[in-house]
Amino acid sequence: MYQTRFDGNGAFVVTSYRRLLSHSGVPYLLVVALTVKLSTPVLSLALLLAALEPLGSYTAAGFVLTGHALALAMSAPLGGRLVDRHGRRRVLTVYLAAHVVSYGLLLMAHQAGSAAMIGAAVLLGATTPPVTAVVRGLWPEIVPPDAVQAAYSLLIG
Repeated sequence: MYQTRFDGNGAFVVTSYRRLLSHSGVPYLLVVALTVKLSTPVLSLALLLAALEPLGSYTAAGFVLTGHALALAMSAPLGGRLVDRHGRRRVLTVYLAAHVVSYGLLLMAHQAGSAAMIGAAVLLGATTPPVTAVVRGLWPEIVPPDAVQAAYSLLIG
C-alpha cells in the first residue's frame, strides 16, 4: 500500500510518490502535465500583452482574456467526452489543427480591432486541446491500480 511514513531524522518520506516515480513513463507524463498546467497562465499573460498594444485599453484586453477563459471553461468538458468517445490520437490531432488555425486568426485579428481579437481569443480557447483529460486517462494504463490515486493527486491532473 502507498503511504507516508516518518524516517526518524525529522523528515517525512512520501513512499507513494517515490514508488510512483519509479514506474516507466511516469516522469515523462508528469513533465507533460506540468507543462500543460503552466501554459494556460502564460498564454493569459501573453494575450493580455498582445491585446493591450493594439487596443490601447486594459478594459478591451480584459474582454479578450475573458472571452478566451470562458470559451476554454465551457469547451473543456466536451473535449474530455470526445477523447473518451473517439480516442486520444484522433481528437488531439483535430484539436491541434484547429488550435493552430486559431492562433493564425488571432495574429491576423491583432490589428483588426477589439471585436476581431475577442472572437479569435474565443476560438483559441474553444480549440484548446484536452490534454488534461488525456493525462488523466493515461494514469490507469501506466501505473498499477494501487498507485492510481497517488498519480491523480500528484499534480491534480
